[in-house]
Amino acid sequence: MMQTVWGWQPALYLFLGGMGGGCFLTAAILYLKDAAHNRRTVCASMWAATISLAVGLLLLLAELITPVRGLMMWQSFSHFTSWMTFGAWGAFAAIVVFGLSAIFATEKVKVPASVRRTLAIIGIVLGAFVAVYTGMLLMAPASVPFWNTPLLPLLFTVSAFDTGVALVEVMAAAAARKDPLAADAKRFLERCVVVLVLVEMVVLAAFMVAALAGSGSDAEGATAAASAAMLVEGPLAGWFWVLLVAAGLALPLAVAIAGLAKSGRDEASESTPLTATNSAAATNPVAAPAPSDTAADDKASTAVAPSAQLPSQDAAVAPSTQLPSQDAAGTEAVAAAPSPATKPTGLSRWLPLVGACGALAGGCALRFLVLAAGVHANLVADTIIALIG
Repeated sequence: MMQTVWGWQPALYLFLGGMGGGCFLTAAILYLKDAAHNRRTVCASMWAATISLAVGLLLLLAELITPVRGLMMWQSFSHFTSWMTFGAWGAFAAIVVFGLSAIFATEKVKVPASVRRTLAIIGIVLGAFVAVYTGMLLMAPASVPFWNTPLLPLLFTVSAFDTGVALVEVMAAAAARKDPLAADAKRFLERCVVVLVLVEMVVLAAFMVAALAGSGSDAEGATAAASAAMLVEGPLAGWFWVLLVAAGLALPLAVAIAGLAKSGRDEASESTPLTATNSAAATNPVAAPAPSDTAADDKASTAVAPSAQLPSQDAAVAPSTQLPSQDAAGTEAVAAAPSPATKPTGLSRWLPLVGACGALAGGCALRFLVLAAGVHANLVADTIIALIG
């Protein structure tokens, strides 16, 4: 029998919960990579992850017959035989860890760094669990053939990480005026977007192809194929191709690749003057002696034979031994210093934000579309009508 009791609240929870888990995971990795920089972005991202997961969990509890009783988790979720119970306790633990991490990331709160690192590591595990759980929750009902595949948890997990990175990018854009994101962190996020979007494209294609291929197998296969057809060429095709594929996948991928290309050009332009300076220093290592300050010094320098003066100058200056050590010291200092954080301007500031918003819209659309196609009901239209009133 087809399950038709799913409303719009679970769809939003699947989005907010997965996005919150992916957001905290990304922020925690940024903190562990460089605890001294990107503080405002990390703090804002941890708060955003906590709020997203909390709101999503409340929406999920609203689907219960008695939502107030659902808050008493020790009574409502005491049977550890379903993904609902595991997910509820996992989400509760994640909210606690996310919230503590967000509080400790605030500038006015001082705690040992070891405490923050421990919470970050635990939060990464819980964030990954929440991301996986959002897919397992839908795969559990065997009455919906379109959802009954291991590819669905994989798809939702990758999408959760992708939207989590996008939410961190939004927080970074909001904090760019006072605490711009470091160059290394920016490149890290862009690389994550490229990898995650490509993986999500592959998993989404495999998910759709597997569902469409079951049209002639049995009744369940035909039902799953009918659900997939609704997304590819049916009443949900416009939302699928425009909002999910174009805005949610292609746009963030193009923006991330453009950002990486720009970073490569900037690095090349910055290294060119340094290379030219090093070449000039190598061809003429001995600098011209400074002019004497007094006429007496000039007379003294002319009175001394050049053959006797130059060896003492070479011994005092010793350019062949000093310059290489100075260059080596300078190189070590540059290598040890963190990447400079420059305030983004113009397209460099707003283009990543556009790509992140596209990823968020596509991630939300993915949950609604999969849920709608699975139950053969256009929940997108129903939700819009309900919100408009």
